[in-house]
Amino acid sequence: MNWKRTYMQFWHRHPWVTCSFYLFIFIAFFLSFIIGPHPFYCKFKGDSYFLIWSKEAPNGSNLQQALLEHQFKWEEIDFDLACWPIFHIDPYKTHQELSWLPPGTFTTEAKFILGSYELGRDVLTSCLVGLQQALFLSFLSMCIALILGLPLGLVGAYYQKTGIRLSIWSVVGFLLILGISWYLILLLISFKILNGFIAILFILLLMALICFSFNLWNRKPGLIIYPDFYVVKSIEFIKSLPLLMIMLILLQWIDKPNLLFLSLFIGLFYAFSIAKYTRYIVRSEKEMTYISVCKSLGYSDLRIMLKHLLPAAFQTLLPYIALGMGSVVLLEASISFLGLGLPVESISLGQMMHSARSYPSAWWVVVFPGACVFWIVYCFQTLGTGYTSKFNE
Repeated sequence: MNWKRTYMQFWHRHPWVTCSFYLFIFIAFFLSFIIGPHPFYCKFKGDSYFLIWSKEAPNGSNLQQALLEHQFKWEEIDFDLACWPIFHIDPYKTHQELSWLPPGTFTTEAKFILGSYELGRDVLTSCLVGLQQALFLSFLSMCIALILGLPLGLVGAYYQKTGIRLSIWSVVGFLLILGISWYLILLLISFKILNGFIAILFILLLMALICFSFNLWNRKPGLIIYPDFYVVKSIEFIKSLPLLMIMLILLQWIDKPNLLFLSLFIGLFYAFSIAKYTRYIVRSEKEMTYISVCKSLGYSDLRIMLKHLLPAAFQTLLPYIALGMGSVVLLEASISFLGLGLPVESISLGQMMHSARSYPSAWWVVVFPGACVFWIVYCFQTLGTGYTSKFNE
């Protein structure tokens, strides 16, 4: 595919959506230039500090000592040079007496361009933080889905007819590791110590142990395993489960689920959809003439899968990835609107709309976050359908 030509065609057809994606990237990684309680760059007593992705001054620095002396009031510090964001507002700061003010309310304490909501938080800055959270959640979820789903569908489809030769000890070790892993997961859930970081480390360790068991005992192959059969059955089982209901049940067992944990859980479900589409793509791609030529030249199966089949599958999956990111944003907004999802102290678009249930006349707390959700979902849906039509040409 000619990516430059594809980009120019998409730009001419959807210029507003293309500009929106540039703005999404800026909000996701450089939100400190737009809102924040502290300068994104400052110079104090001859030392320079870049606070673009950091909320605190370096330990033991002159800036940290000055903050302690002024009780963390950045405005009272006499900087040599300071570059402040466009909106010098702390989105997490609360003003209980300024709750539920309509848009265009300006007081001596704060200026609410889009109004305020529960605990006196600013709607404009909260929408920007909620956009950043939604973008990070969708991106992490689809990355996890690709990391888990692509190898699953690739291996299953490639060895659909020939199967994989394994020793009986490899199979026994694999089943034993899965059983112990399932027990440990239930143990972590029961003690409410399972979070996103522990879950990702656990998955990486599990994958390493499985690879180690195959390499250690796979010296005398005696069994032929057809992984495609188990991949198909796993996809059928997972797709039959209602994602929202399972997510609501699991969130009752987890103490304060963070963004990483939600990304991991959503990514696990979408991994089977990625595996499903990867399986279809690889099944048709491996029948191509160039794959037969590679086999006749003596290329290993691993080289064929990684160098030829994997790039072809990933390129064809791009429209589905874009559509999936929009679905993830909509899913997170739905569970947050129900009062679940991220902790109460965090900010998300769904939580903002949920807070309006206690003050129904605050239409601005529903309209503006809802418009942000529509904006993200529409852009990703347009991107997905645009690339789909490109592949069909």
